Amino acid sequence: MVVACQALIHKTMHLHLVSFNIPYPPNYGGVIDVFFKVKALQLAGVKVHLHCFDYGREKSEELSKLCADVHYYPRRLSILKQLKKIPFIVATRSNQELIDNLNRDEHPILLEGLHCTYPLLKNLQESRKIIVRAHNIEHEYYQGLARTEKNILKKAYFKVEALKLKTYEPILRKASAIASISQSDKDYFSAINPNTELVLPFHPFNEVAVKPGKGKYILIHGDLSVPENIQSTLWLIENVISRCPHPFVIAGKNPPECIRTSASKNRNVKLIPNPNDTTLTELIENAQLNIVHSIFPQGFKLKLLHVLYRGRWCICNHNVIKNTGLEPLCIIANSSNEYTPVINELMEKAFEVGPIEKRVKVLKQFSNQIQANKLIGMFNDPT
Repeated sequence: MVVACQALIHKTMHLHLVSFNIPYPPNYGGVIDVFFKVKALQLAGVKVHLHCFDYGREKSEELSKLCADVHYYPRRLSILKQLKKIPFIVATRSNQELIDNLNRDEHPILLEGLHCTYPLLKNLQESRKIIVRAHNIEHEYYQGLARTEKNILKKAYFKVEALKLKTYEPILRKASAIASISQSDKDYFSAINPNTELVLPFHPFNEVAVKPGKGKYILIHGDLSVPENIQSTLWLIENVISRCPHPFVIAGKNPPECIRTSASKNRNVKLIPNPNDTTLTELIENAQLNIVHSIFPQGFKLKLLHVLYRGRWCICNHNVIKNTGLEPLCIIANSSNEYTPVINELMEKAFEVGPIEKRVKVLKQFSNQIQANKLIGMFNDPT
């Protein structure tokens, strides 16, 4: 794979990669995609010049080992940035030092998310190859946050930011191409920039390693400090867990008091706050089934891959699974009435060789090196 990927590079390829956050440790969706993308590109022989915005994460020696060089820039979170016409997530990542560093050469540029597209406003060399990695349809994501947010001030911020993001989105026409993370996103972004390609998410898994047999509990996991995950978990507690006699485990980062309180009302729930990576993987591997649920559609949930590479049965709703290519590997349930019979059936059904072989076959398309090949091909495309 590496040899094939390197064959696409006529000479050593240098690439500026601008990340919305420091992508190490790779412990949540967006930075997981960035970190393992950097790793796959480095394995393919690409010299990555990493630029990342620093707000609350430490500088990383691991990144220095993978990249030709690493530059850090402060994300300026002044409330005055909310008064600008451009979205807050972009305005807080506007940085002249970044622009100066990008202008020191003519290497191609990969901008991670709409968040990092400030350089598109600065009219870099017209001949410059600049690709935007679209992690999400951002205005739809913020509209979803506004719908689920209870705090009036936060709800107002999400609504305003969604409007700004929608208005700002045509900036993507200035990009040489867009690398979308899902087929649904590709269909959407192709209407803005016809040069849009599907580059599936990068992730930490090299092979399917599922334990055959049966487990004794149902797992729900995620970053429980994220508003969408909070609302999703509360919905599952109220509409699924409260109606099922089976044991459930909820595991995640910084669960708020509302989840602690709601979970404590159900005797069949065990809450595990802040599990480390090893503990979380063990929870996924030993569960009889994993539930991956989302209140609204958004990009690609990387925890779905974690479940499919390491866990047994998986139940998803349409917001998670639609147009991912992973539909054959999951059982779909949307309403509260659909969950109970599916759970009852799967809790009695061992996960054996047949389903594992099916996983191996379908997940081949999610190889990091295949995605690195696609990305390098986009930069080498003369159009």
